[in-house]
Amino acid sequence: MWTPTALASEFRRYRRTVWRVVEAQHRISTNRLTSDLGEQQRLEELADNAKPDLPKSAHGLHYLLASPFRYGHTVASRFRRAYERPGIFYASEAEGTAITETA
Repeated sequence: MWTPTALASEFRRYRRTVWRVVEAQHRISTNRLTSDLGEQQRLEELADNAKPDLPKSAHGLHYLLASPFRYGHTVASRFRRAYERPGIFYASEAEGTAITETA
């Protein structure tokens, strides 16, 4: 059964190493949209202010771990109801799987 109570009763910590592929953090994607550093910083501020708040349960996590939980989904799927938050953290046990899933 997929109720919060039933799922909570099945909770167990996952203690293995996992892989997750993220966009390059050393490259600032908004640089090519602006003509100088001041404009770029302002654009980054606007983008950050437009992001939904993190749920309390994600506070204190590294931003690469916390980001998936910031966004809900407007369409229901077999994994969640519409507008349900928090998001889902996807990772792979094998490096090759993580890379394949981003292709």
